Amino acid sequence: MSRQNAYALVVGIGRYRDEAITPLKFTNADAEAFADLLTDESICGIPKENVRLLVDEEATLFAIKDSISGWLSRNAGPDSTAIIFYAGHGDVEPDRTQSSQDAIANYLLPYDTNSSNLYASALSKEEFQGLVRTVRCKRSVILMDACHSGGVATAGSRKMSVGYSKDLYSSLAEGAGSTVIAAAAPNQLSWEDKSLGHGIFTHHLLEALRGEADADGDGRITMTEVFDYLKRKVPESARKLGGAEQTPVFKADMSEDIVLTINPERIAGLAREAEEKAEAERKRIQEARERLYAFEKNHSIPARAHNRANLLIEKPLEELTPEERATIELMNAMVAGHVSVDTFVKHCDSQVPEPRRPDPPPPVDPNSPERKGDDANGRKGGEKVRPVDGGVSSGMNLVMVLLSLFMPLVGVIAGVYFMGQAEPSKKRAGKRWLWVGCASLAFWFLFVACAAIIAGLEGGYSDPYY
Repeated sequence: MSRQNAYALVVGIGRYRDEAITPLKFTNADAEAFADLLTDESICGIPKENVRLLVDEEATLFAIKDSISGWLSRNAGPDSTAIIFYAGHGDVEPDRTQSSQDAIANYLLPYDTNSSNLYASALSKEEFQGLVRTVRCKRSVILMDACHSGGVATAGSRKMSVGYSKDLYSSLAEGAGSTVIAAAAPNQLSWEDKSLGHGIFTHHLLEALRGEADADGDGRITMTEVFDYLKRKVPESARKLGGAEQTPVFKADMSEDIVLTINPERIAGLAREAEEKAEAERKRIQEARERLYAFEKNHSIPARAHNRANLLIEKPLEELTPEERATIELMNAMVAGHVSVDTFVKHCDSQVPEPRRPDPPPPVDPNSPERKGDDANGRKGGEKVRPVDGGVSSGMNLVMVLLSLFMPLVGVIAGVYFMGQAEPSKKRAGKRWLWVGCASLAFWFLFVACAAIIAGLEGGYSDPYY
C-alpha cells in the first residue's frame, strides 16, 4: 500500500443525540487510536490530510455519506487504497421493503439516528454498499467494530435490537480488492471492556497492526495476517472478560493480499541481517578457497576432485545435501592433514553417478491383441514387408564399372540382374552398370565397324585389276 495514495475515513460514535440509544464508553478512543496509528510514520505513515476522523456529533448521517461518496470518492484513484473504520452501534429490524433474503434490515447508527425510525434516520446495509461502490479504487478495507445481532441492549455490548442477518458481511465484501473484517458474527455481540480501554476487537486490531500479527516476521502486516491474529485473540478475550462468544468475520475478494501497515525497523533489521549473512557467506567461500589453494601448493589433487571441491565450496551451506556436506567435511579433514588425498579422491569418485543405461524394452505377450496376426518375423498382420537394404560396396561398384567398359555384355547382364533386386541401392547400381555396358557396347560396335571399313578400303587400293 502506497502511503501517499491511501485514504481513510474513521468513525467513532459513543454518544447519540437520541437518549434512548445506549451510550458506548470506548468507541471514541477506538477511532482516535486507529486514526493515530494510520498517521504514525513508524507504522503506516498515511498523511494526516488523507485521514478524516468523525467523532460523536460530527458523525451525522449526512457527514458519513458525504465523506464516502464525496471526499473519499473524489480523492481515491484507480491505484489507491481506501480504508473505512467504524466503531459504534449496529442495529437491525424487520425489513420493510421485503427485499432481503432473511427479511432483516441491517443498519449502522449515525449520531443523529432516531431509534423510533431506523429506516428514515440510520445508514442501511444497501445504502452503505452503494456508498462504497462510489469509491473507484484498487483496494478497499472495511473494519467494523459493531453488532448486527439480536437481544436486549446489554452494558458493554455494541448492539441494540432483535434479529440478525447472515449475509451482511459477504455483501459488503463484493468487488475486486475488497476486504471486510467485522468484530463479531451476525448472531453475536461485539464487546468493550474497561480494563482494555477499547472494544475487544479494536484493542486486538491495534495490536495486530503494530506488529503482533507479523507471523512471517517480514515487517509487513497483511490483511490475512491481521485476521489470523484476531480470530485467535478476540474469542479468547471475549470469553475471559465478558463470558461470551465473539468471533470476528473475514470476507474478501482479493487478487492479492493487502499490506496495511509496516514495521520500518524490522524491515531495516532484516536488510542488515541479509547483508551480514551474505558477507559471512562470501568470507566463508574465500577462506575455504585459500585453505584449498595453500594445501595444493604441497599436494597434488586430481582435477576431478579439485573441481568437485570448488563446486561445493561455492554452494550455500543450507542447500548442501547430506552427501555433499560429508564431502566438504572430508575436504576440511584432508586440508587439516587428518586424511590422505587418495581417501578424498576416492570419496569424490564415488559421488559421481554412473551413466544411466537405457531400460530394455518391455516384453510383449505374443498372445496379446496387439500381436495377433503377426508373422514369424514379428511383423504386424497386414504390414507390408520392408526390404533390408544390404547395399553395394564401393569396391564392387568400381570393378563392375570397369568390366562394363571393357566387357559390355558382363555389365549389361549384371545391370539387368541387379535392377530386378528389391534393395534400392542394388537397383541404382544395376541401372548404372546397364547404362555403362550399353554405352560401351555401342562404342565397341562403332569401333569394330570403323576398323572393318578402313581395312576394306586399304585392301581395294592394292588390287592389280584396278
